[in-house]
Amino acid sequence: MANHKDEIWEEARARGEMFYFTGKPCRNGHIAKRRTSGRNCVECNKQLHAPKRLAREMATRRQSGKREVGVREKAVAAGETTYFTGRPCKNGHITKRYVMNAVCSQCEVERHAKSRQRKPSGGRYFTGKPCRKGHIAERDSRTHTCIDCRRAAGRTKGKAPGKYFTGKPCRRGHVAERYLNTSKCVECIREDSHKNYRNNPEYYISRSNIRGYRIKRATPQWADAELLTGIYQNCPEGYHVDHIIPITHELVCGLHVPDNLQQLPATENLQKSNKFTPLFA
Repeated sequence: MANHKDEIWEEARARGEMFYFTGKPCRNGHIAKRRTSGRNCVECNKQLHAPKRLAREMATRRQSGKREVGVREKAVAAGETTYFTGRPCKNGHITKRYVMNAVCSQCEVERHAKSRQRKPSGGRYFTGKPCRKGHIAERDSRTHTCIDCRRAAGRTKGKAPGKYFTGKPCRRGHVAERYLNTSKCVECIREDSHKNYRNNPEYYISRSNIRGYRIKRATPQWADAELLTGIYQNCPEGYHVDHIIPITHELVCGLHVPDNLQQLPATENLQKSNKFTPLFA
Protein backbone atom coordinates (compact mmCIF):
# COMPACT_ATOMS: atom_id res chain seq x y z
CA MET A 1 0.00 0.00 0.00
CA ALA A 2 1.46 3.37 -1.05
CA ASN A 3 2.36 5.91 1.59
CA HIS A 4 0.63 9.31 1.70
CA LYS A 5 3.98 11.07 1.23
CA ASP A 6 4.75 8.94 -1.82
CA GLU A 7 1.37 9.78 -3.36
CA ILE A 8 1.96 13.53 -2.98
CA TRP A 9 5.46 13.19 -4.43
CA GLU A 10 4.22 11.17 -7.43
CA GLU A 11 1.48 13.73 -8.14
CA ALA A 12 3.96 16.63 -8.00
CA ARG A 13 6.40 14.79 -10.29
CA ALA A 14 3.60 14.01 -12.76
CA ARG A 15 2.68 17.72 -12.90
CA GLY A 16 6.33 18.69 -13.40
CA GLU A 17 6.58 20.78 -10.23
CA MET A 18 9.93 21.51 -8.56
CA PHE A 19 8.62 21.36 -4.99
CA TYR A 20 5.92 19.55 -3.03
CA PHE A 21 4.59 19.86 0.53
CA THR A 22 3.43 17.03 2.83
CA GLY A 23 2.72 19.01 6.01
CA LYS A 24 4.79 16.58 8.09
CA PRO A 25 8.20 17.25 9.69
CA CYS A 26 11.39 15.84 8.18
CA ARG A 27 13.95 13.87 10.21
CA ASN A 28 15.38 17.16 11.53
CA GLY A 29 11.95 18.53 12.50
CA HIS A 30 11.48 21.04 9.65
CA ILE A 31 7.93 21.48 8.33
CA ALA A 32 8.80 22.91 4.92
CA LYS A 33 8.67 22.21 1.19
CA ARG A 34 10.70 19.39 -0.36
CA ARG A 35 12.41 19.12 -3.72
CA THR A 36 10.73 16.81 -6.20
CA SER A 37 14.07 15.71 -7.67
CA GLY A 38 15.76 14.48 -4.48
CA ARG A 39 12.86 14.61 -1.99
CA ASN A 40 15.09 16.64 0.33
CA CYS A 41 13.80 19.26 2.79
CA VAL A 42 14.48 22.84 1.65
CA GLU A 43 15.55 23.96 5.15
CA CYS A 44 17.95 21.01 5.47
CA ASN A 45 19.53 21.97 2.13
CA LYS A 46 19.96 25.56 3.34
CA GLN A 47 21.80 24.42 6.46
CA LEU A 48 23.89 21.94 4.50
CA HIS A 49 25.05 24.44 1.87
CA ALA A 50 25.33 27.48 4.18
CA PRO A 51 29.17 27.29 4.51
CA LYS A 52 29.61 26.96 0.73
CA ARG A 53 27.24 29.84 0.10
CA LEU A 54 29.10 31.99 2.63
CA ALA A 55 32.45 31.14 1.01
CA ARG A 56 31.12 32.19 -2.41
CA GLU A 57 29.81 35.42 -0.89
CA MET A 58 33.20 36.23 0.61
CA ALA A 59 34.96 35.43 -2.65
CA THR A 60 32.63 37.86 -4.41
CA ARG A 61 33.42 40.51 -1.80
CA ARG A 62 37.16 40.07 -2.35
CA GLN A 63 36.76 40.38 -6.10
CA SER A 64 34.62 43.51 -5.75
CA GLY A 65 37.12 45.14 -3.38
CA LYS A 66 34.93 45.02 -0.26
CA ARG A 67 36.34 44.52 3.22
CA GLU A 68 37.21 40.91 4.03
CA VAL A 69 35.63 39.40 7.11
CA GLY A 70 38.60 37.35 8.20
CA VAL A 71 37.29 36.02 11.54
CA ARG A 72 34.06 34.73 10.06
CA GLU A 73 35.88 33.17 7.11
CA LYS A 74 38.25 31.30 9.43
CA ALA A 75 35.29 30.01 11.45
CA VAL A 76 33.69 28.70 8.25
CA ALA A 77 36.90 26.99 7.20
CA ALA A 78 37.22 25.39 10.65
CA GLY A 79 33.62 24.17 10.57
CA GLU A 80 32.60 26.17 13.65
CA THR A 81 29.11 27.54 14.27
CA THR A 82 30.09 30.79 16.07
CA TYR A 83 32.87 33.35 15.92
CA PHE A 84 34.00 36.37 17.96
CA THR A 85 35.04 39.78 16.61
CA GLY A 86 35.45 41.76 19.83
CA ARG A 87 33.19 44.51 18.48
CA PRO A 88 29.75 45.43 19.83
CA CYS A 89 26.64 44.62 17.82
CA LYS A 90 23.93 47.18 17.03
CA ASN A 91 22.46 46.62 20.53
CA GLY A 92 25.84 46.98 22.27
CA HIS A 93 26.50 43.28 23.04
CA ILE A 94 30.12 42.16 22.87
CA THR A 95 29.69 38.41 22.49
CA LYS A 96 29.85 35.59 19.96
CA ARG A 97 27.97 35.65 16.67
CA TYR A 98 26.49 32.87 14.56
CA VAL A 99 28.40 31.96 11.39
CA MET A 100 25.26 31.34 9.35
CA ASN A 101 23.63 34.77 9.71
CA ALA A 102 26.21 36.89 11.64
CA VAL A 103 23.62 37.59 14.35
CA CYS A 104 24.69 38.26 17.92
CA SER A 105 23.95 35.31 20.22
CA GLN A 106 22.74 37.57 23.05
CA CYS A 107 20.31 39.28 20.68
CA GLU A 108 18.88 35.85 19.80
CA VAL A 109 18.46 34.99 23.49
CA GLU A 110 16.59 38.24 24.15
CA ARG A 111 14.40 37.76 21.08
CA HIS A 112 13.36 34.27 22.21
CA ALA A 113 12.72 35.55 25.74
CA LYS A 114 10.36 38.22 24.40
CA SER A 115 8.53 35.67 22.26
CA ARG A 116 8.04 33.40 25.30
CA GLN A 117 6.55 36.32 27.23
CA ARG A 118 4.12 37.05 24.39
CA LYS A 119 3.14 33.42 23.94
CA PRO A 120 4.13 31.17 26.84
CA SER A 121 4.84 27.59 25.77
CA GLY A 122 5.28 25.77 29.06
CA GLY A 123 5.43 26.10 32.85
CA ARG A 124 4.21 29.37 34.37
CA TYR A 125 4.32 33.06 33.59
CA PHE A 126 3.61 36.29 35.48
CA THR A 127 1.70 39.30 34.16
CA GLY A 128 1.50 41.48 37.27
CA LYS A 129 -2.25 41.92 36.77
CA PRO A 130 -4.96 40.57 39.10
CA CYS A 131 -7.09 37.63 38.01
CA ARG A 132 -10.90 37.62 38.10
CA LYS A 133 -10.78 36.92 41.87
CA GLY A 134 -8.14 39.58 42.62
CA HIS A 135 -5.08 37.29 42.96
CA ILE A 136 -1.79 38.74 41.71
CA ALA A 137 0.08 35.50 41.12
CA GLU A 138 1.62 33.31 38.44
CA ARG A 139 -0.55 31.66 35.81
CA ASP A 140 -0.44 28.29 34.13
CA SER A 141 0.85 28.56 30.55
CA ARG A 142 -1.50 25.87 29.23
CA THR A 143 -4.80 26.91 30.81
CA HIS A 144 -3.91 30.56 31.71
CA THR A 145 -5.53 30.09 35.12
CA CYS A 146 -4.26 31.71 38.31
CA ILE A 147 -2.17 29.42 40.51
CA ASP A 148 -3.87 30.65 43.71
CA CYS A 149 -7.29 29.92 42.17
CA ARG A 150 -6.19 26.37 41.32
CA ARG A 151 -4.87 25.85 44.85
CA ALA A 152 -8.20 27.01 46.28
CA ALA A 153 -10.01 24.59 43.98
CA GLY A 154 -7.71 21.75 45.08
CA ARG A 155 -8.66 22.30 48.74
CA THR A 156 -12.33 21.57 48.01
CA LYS A 157 -11.90 17.80 48.33
CA GLY A 158 -15.05 15.75 47.89
CA LYS A 159 -16.85 18.53 46.02
CA ALA A 160 -17.45 19.12 42.34
CA PRO A 161 -14.70 20.96 40.38
CA GLY A 162 -14.88 24.71 40.78
CA LYS A 163 -16.48 26.80 38.07
CA TYR A 164 -16.33 30.44 37.09
CA PHE A 165 -18.20 32.71 34.70
CA THR A 166 -16.62 35.38 32.50
CA GLY A 167 -19.64 36.49 30.47
CA LYS A 168 -17.66 36.08 27.25
CA PRO A 169 -18.38 33.45 24.58
CA CYS A 170 -16.03 30.53 24.14
CA ARG A 171 -14.55 29.57 20.77
CA ARG A 172 -17.83 27.81 19.88
CA GLY A 173 -19.98 30.75 20.91
CA HIS A 174 -21.30 29.42 24.26
CA VAL A 175 -21.78 31.97 27.04
CA ALA A 176 -21.63 29.55 29.95
CA GLU A 177 -19.61 28.58 33.01
CA ARG A 178 -16.14 27.11 32.74
CA TYR A 179 -14.29 24.59 34.87
CA LEU A 180 -11.55 26.08 37.00
CA ASN A 181 -9.10 23.21 36.57
CA THR A 182 -9.26 23.03 32.75
CA SER A 183 -10.85 26.37 31.68
CA LYS A 184 -13.16 24.41 29.37
CA CYS A 185 -16.73 25.49 28.70
CA VAL A 186 -19.42 23.33 30.33
CA GLU A 187 -21.52 23.30 27.15
CA CYS A 188 -18.53 22.29 25.01
CA ILE A 189 -17.85 19.29 27.25
CA ARG A 190 -21.52 18.31 27.09
CA GLU A 191 -21.52 18.55 23.28
CA ASP A 192 -18.31 16.49 23.04
CA SER A 193 -19.81 13.78 25.25
CA HIS A 194 -22.95 13.56 23.10
CA LYS A 195 -20.84 13.54 19.94
CA ASN A 196 -18.67 10.70 21.21
CA TYR A 197 -21.77 8.67 22.06
CA ARG A 198 -23.31 9.28 18.61
CA ASN A 199 -20.08 8.35 16.82
CA ASN A 200 -19.47 5.18 18.83
CA PRO A 201 -22.67 4.00 20.55
CA GLU A 202 -21.55 0.36 20.49
CA TYR A 203 -18.70 1.15 22.87
CA TYR A 204 -20.93 2.75 25.53
CA ILE A 205 -23.63 0.11 25.14
CA SER A 206 -21.05 -2.66 25.57
CA ARG A 207 -19.69 -0.95 28.70
CA SER A 208 -23.20 -0.79 30.16
CA ASN A 209 -23.85 -4.43 29.29
CA ILE A 210 -20.57 -5.54 30.86
CA ARG A 211 -21.38 -3.60 34.03
CA GLY A 212 -24.83 -5.18 34.19
CA TYR A 213 -23.36 -8.65 33.66
CA ARG A 214 -20.86 -8.17 36.49
CA ILE A 215 -23.58 -6.99 38.89
CA LYS A 216 -25.80 -9.92 37.95
CA ARG A 217 -22.93 -12.37 38.46
CA ALA A 218 -22.14 -10.86 41.90
CA THR A 219 -25.78 -11.05 43.09
CA PRO A 220 -26.48 -14.27 45.07
CA GLN A 221 -29.85 -15.99 44.93
CA TRP A 222 -30.60 -15.21 48.57
CA ALA A 223 -30.18 -11.40 48.10
CA ASP A 224 -33.26 -9.27 48.90
CA ALA A 225 -34.20 -7.73 45.52
CA GLU A 226 -36.72 -5.27 47.03
CA LEU A 227 -34.17 -3.92 49.50
CA LEU A 228 -31.60 -3.48 46.71
CA THR A 229 -34.11 -1.58 44.58
CA GLY A 230 -35.02 0.68 47.52
CA ILE A 231 -31.37 1.62 48.10
CA TYR A 232 -31.01 2.82 44.49
CA GLN A 233 -34.39 4.61 44.46
CA ASN A 234 -33.71 6.47 47.73
CA CYS A 235 -30.24 7.62 46.67
CA PRO A 236 -30.21 11.47 46.85
CA GLU A 237 -29.27 13.63 43.89
CA GLY A 238 -25.53 14.06 43.47
CA TYR A 239 -24.76 10.74 45.17
CA HIS A 240 -23.80 7.33 43.80
CA VAL A 241 -24.46 3.85 45.16
CA ASP A 242 -21.01 2.34 45.77
CA HIS A 243 -19.82 -1.17 46.56
CA ILE A 244 -17.72 -1.13 49.74
CA ILE A 245 -15.80 -4.20 48.54
CA PRO A 246 -15.54 -3.80 44.73
CA ILE A 247 -17.14 -6.43 42.55
CA THR A 248 -14.25 -6.15 40.07
CA HIS A 249 -10.75 -6.42 41.56
CA GLU A 250 -7.67 -8.56 41.08
CA LEU A 251 -7.70 -9.68 44.73
CA VAL A 252 -11.37 -9.87 45.74
CA CYS A 253 -14.87 -9.98 44.29
CA GLY A 254 -17.52 -8.36 46.49
CA LEU A 255 -21.20 -9.30 46.47
CA HIS A 256 -24.07 -7.18 45.26
CA VAL A 257 -25.99 -7.27 48.53
CA PRO A 258 -27.38 -4.48 50.78
CA ASP A 259 -24.64 -4.92 53.41
CA ASN A 260 -21.98 -4.19 50.74
CA LEU A 261 -23.62 -0.98 49.45
CA GLN A 262 -23.15 2.60 50.57
CA GLN A 263 -24.16 6.04 49.28
CA LEU A 264 -21.23 8.35 48.46
CA PRO A 265 -20.95 11.77 46.81
CA ALA A 266 -20.34 11.44 43.08
CA THR A 267 -16.80 12.87 43.18
CA GLU A 268 -15.74 10.62 46.08
CA ASN A 269 -17.12 7.56 44.31
CA LEU A 270 -15.25 8.43 41.11
CA GLN A 271 -12.03 8.96 43.07
CA LYS A 272 -12.48 5.68 44.93
CA SER A 273 -13.13 3.69 41.72
CA ASN A 274 -12.45 0.00 42.50
CA LYS A 275 -9.67 0.59 45.06
CA PHE A 276 -9.41 -1.94 47.88
CA THR A 277 -6.99 -2.16 50.81
CA PRO A 278 -6.80 -5.57 52.49
CA LEU A 279 -7.02 -5.62 56.29
CA PHE A 280 -3.85 -7.72 56.58
CA ALA A 281 -1.79 -5.36 54.36
